[in-house]
Amino acid sequence: CLCPVVGLSTLCLLLLVTCAALSVLCKYKLLKLKVQISQSKLLETKCYYFSSRMLSWSSSRAWCRTQGGDLLIINSEQEQNFIFDTSRALEQSITRLWIGMTDAEEEDDWRWVDGSKVNSDVYWLSRPGMATEPDDWKLDDPLGEDCGHVDTSENALKSWMDGSCKKPYRWICEKNI
Repeated sequence: CLCPVVGLSTLCLLLLVTCAALSVLCKYKLLKLKVQISQSKLLETKCYYFSSRMLSWSSSRAWCRTQGGDLLIINSEQEQNFIFDTSRALEQSITRLWIGMTDAEEEDDWRWVDGSKVNSDVYWLSRPGMATEPDDWKLDDPLGEDCGHVDTSENALKSWMDGSCKKPYRWICEKNI
C-alpha cells in the first residue's frame, strides 16, 4: 500500500493481506501488485472486480459471467460510495465503468442484470442547465444509450449515466461469496 500518513502502516498491511486473501477467495484475475493494491475488494458478502481493460457492455458482462459473477448491481448508498471510491483509487485517467443496468428491452424501464427494477433515481447525474441522465442521447449512436455506467469524475452520489452499449469502458463485476 501507499501510506503517506505516518501511523497507517498497520492498516495498509492489513489491507494488503486482505487483498491477497481475496484474490484466492474471489478467484478473479488480478493485476500485478505494482502499487500493492488489488483489483479485488470485499464489502460485506460480495467480492468485486474492477477492470483495467475496456470492453463493450455485453462483452464486460460476458467476462464477469465467465468468472462466476455478473456486472455490478448497486443495492445501497454504502455500496455506491464503496465502488466509486475504490474505482477512483485504482484508476483516475479512465473514469467510466459499466455496471449491471440496462433499458435495452424497453426504453426508460431500467433493469438490473438480475431482472429487478432499478428503483433509485438518486444516483443519476444531474447538471444545472443540462439534461438529466438518463437522456438516451443519440448523437454518437443512432440506437441511443441503453446501458448504465458510473463516471468517477462526477460526484459519488450523482454519477450514474446511460451510454451506448457499444462503447468500450472499464467495468465492475460482483460475486456473492
